[in-house]
Amino acid sequence: MHRKIVVADDDPLNLDLMTDVLKSLRGQGVEVLAVDDGLQAFNLIHEVRPQVVVLDAEMPGMEGCEVCRQIKQNPDLAGTYVVMVTANVQESQRRIALDAGVDEYIVKPFDVFVLRERVMDVLGINSV
Repeated sequence: MHRKIVVADDDPLNLDLMTDVLKSLRGQGVEVLAVDDGLQAFNLIHEVRPQVVVLDAEMPGMEGCEVCRQIKQNPDLAGTYVVMVTANVQESQRRIALDAGVDEYIVKPFDVFVLRERVMDVLGINSV
């Protein structure tokens, strides 16, 4: 089974780090696609229909919460698991993200290997 993950973050270091760690799942039939803009993420998500989307909250083009809201309102993307990764620790921002339909809210800095394990769980990939 070929599964796709879209990662979107406007910080090049965070984008590279998350992408590199998730690309370690390629041997499990996972393709990782990365963009640095919310609007690019929105368009890519509609094009490739990934199983998992990892979004930064604040990006140019379209903010992560709006991307998530659009995913969750589209019946063609039903079942897409959305992880919000953000430096924003305010409870009000967490509520906005959850109201938008975010499945998981992770605060930066975080352990990328925990993100990897979480994505593996969502995709049904067993740890070795």
